Parts: sequence; C-alpha cells; structure tokens
Amino acid sequence: MAAETLGTGRRFIVELGTGADLHGMDVTKAACRAVRDAIGHSCLCGLVEVLGMKNLDQIEVEIQIACPDPERLDLEAVKAQVP
Repeated sequence: MAAETLGTGRRFIVELGTGADLHGMDVTKAACRAVRDAIGHSCLCGLVEVLGMKNLDQIEVEIQIACPDPERLDLEAVKAQVP
C-alpha cells in the first residue's frame, strides 16, 4: 500500500497492493509482495515534466502496511523492495 509524494508534500500517485503468503504465513513475505504489486502498477511518467525535477532520487515514498502480526514484520526487508 503505497502513496508516493514528492518534496512538495503533495501526493501525486496513490496505489494499493496486495500480497499473501498462505502456506508459510510469513507477514514479511506478504508485505514485500504487496509493495512490489503496488509499485508494479504505478506509472510515474510525466512527474519530471510536471514538477520540473532533474533527479528522480528526490521522490519520497510513503508505505502503509496492514498485517495481522506487525511485531513479526521485518521493515528493512519491506523497504528493500522500493527502487
């Protein structure tokens, strides 16, 4: 579940992702799948022109994750899914 914002603090893209690990019941694996799913459905073309950005490294990504056992979630593994 991702909402992408740029240094302006304005939100430009909102995308939802879903992920599940039914057999292993691994909340981190499910969250990683959800983040990859959301990113895979996002199209950021045009942001450079709209905002006059020179460097796409300026993009800030806010990720909100809902899972049944948040204490078992490896946040660093989830963050690693963001390009």
